[in-house]
Amino acid sequence: MKKILILLLLGLAVGAASPSHAQLSTFTVEFMITFSAQTQRYTAWVVPNYSTPNTNNSNLNELGATAQFSIRVPREFILSNIVDVRGNWEKNPLKLQTNLPVFTNNGITVDSDYYVIGKAPQETNYGPFSPNVAVALFTFQGNSANANIAVVENSDPFVSQAVANLSLNVASSFYSRSGQSASGNANPLEQFKSSITFEALQSRISGNTGGSTGGTGGSTGGTGGSTGGTGGSTGGTGGSTGGTGGSTGGTGGSTGGTGGSTGGTGGSTGGTGGSTGGTGGSTGGTGGNTGGTGGSTGGTGGSTGGTGGNTGGIVLGVASDLLPGQIFPNPTHDFLTLQGLSRSHAPIQLLDMLGRQVYANGDQDLSLISVQALQPGTYLIRIQLEDRYWIGKFQKVK
Repeated sequence: MKKILILLLLGLAVGAASPSHAQLSTFTVEFMITFSAQTQRYTAWVVPNYSTPNTNNSNLNELGATAQFSIRVPREFILSNIVDVRGNWEKNPLKLQTNLPVFTNNGITVDSDYYVIGKAPQETNYGPFSPNVAVALFTFQGNSANANIAVVENSDPFVSQAVANLSLNVASSFYSRSGQSASGNANPLEQFKSSITFEALQSRISGNTGGSTGGTGGSTGGTGGSTGGTGGSTGGTGGSTGGTGGSTGGTGGSTGGTGGSTGGTGGSTGGTGGSTGGTGGSTGGTGGNTGGTGGSTGGTGGSTGGTGGNTGGIVLGVASDLLPGQIFPNPTHDFLTLQGLSRSHAPIQLLDMLGRQVYANGDQDLSLISVQALQPGTYLIRIQLEDRYWIGKFQKVK
C-alpha cells in the first residue's frame, strides 16, 4: 500500500528543489478561496499584482501553461465536483492524508490534510489581468459548508517536509507569459507569492480607492466627503448621526448633525429620502448609499420607509443596499458573484448610470453573472428577492 501511494505521489514530484527557494518574478499573484452560501460551492481565484499588457507580455490577456493550486483542509473534509472556469484542472485530486505511515514514517509531522490540484499544461487564456482584480480558476464542493480550508503557503511546514523527505512538490505555483522576459532564453519564474483572504482583498481595494472598508458611508478624504474630515458614518447611513457627516452644502444627510439639513436635499429624518439629483436615497431618511458615497449626488441608494429617490429616473421602490463586499470581484473583467443573499437564483437587471437597461435575466444564477459583453464603465445591478429589491454598483474594466 505504501509503495502504491508513493507511486501516485511521484506525479507531484519535481526534483528536490524547494519551491520556497525558486526565483520569484516581479509580476506576482496571490491565490484566494471563497465560499458561496447560495450555491454551497467554493471558488479558487488568482489575484494578480500587475496588468496586461506589460513589459514581459504584449498581449491584452494573460496566458499561462503551468499552475498548481494547493489547499490545506481539516482531516474530515472531502473535496469533490471540480468545475473548470479557466483552464483544465485535475478533477479527482488525491487527498494527501498526512497521518498515514507513508508520511509519518518519512518525517511528516503536520495536523492537516492536503489537496494538490494541478492544471493541465496546455496554455490557458486567463483574460486581461489588472491589479487586485480576482480571476476565477475553478469551483468545487465539499462535504461541509464554509469549512476551515486555506491556500497552502510556501511557509507551511508540509511544503518543506515533503520536499526534504519525499522529494514531493506540494506548493502552490503559477507561471505565465508575464512572469519573465519574452526572450527565448529566459527561464520561467515562479509568480505565486502568497494567499489572500476575501476580507483582506476588500480592505486593500477600499484603501486604494479612498472609500471606507465595506463601503459604509465614505471615508476621510474619500467619496463620502465631510466638513472637518470626519467622513460618513460606519453602518452605511451616509452622513452621520449626531456628527458632522455629509459634505458642506448638505448633500450627505444627517440625523441631528450639521452636514445636510432636516428637510433639506441630502436626505432627512422622515424626509424625502432622495438626494440632490435624485440618486442618494435613504433608509428611514438617513441617506444610505451603495459604494460608500455618503448619500451624495451620484450615489445609488433607494429607500426603505421613505419615498425612495431615483437613479436616472428609474424608481427603485422598496430597496436595500448591497454592500460592496457582496459584489465580487469589483471591479471585474468578465464575471460577478453575489454573496450573502437568501437565494441562489433571482431576477436581475444591469443598468448603466443613465438608468438604461443593458441586461436582464428572470432567473439568474447569482454565483456567476457574465458582464463580458459590457463596455468598460460603472453600472448598477438590481436584484429582486421576494418583495424587496437589492441595489449595488460595480465597475467593468478592460
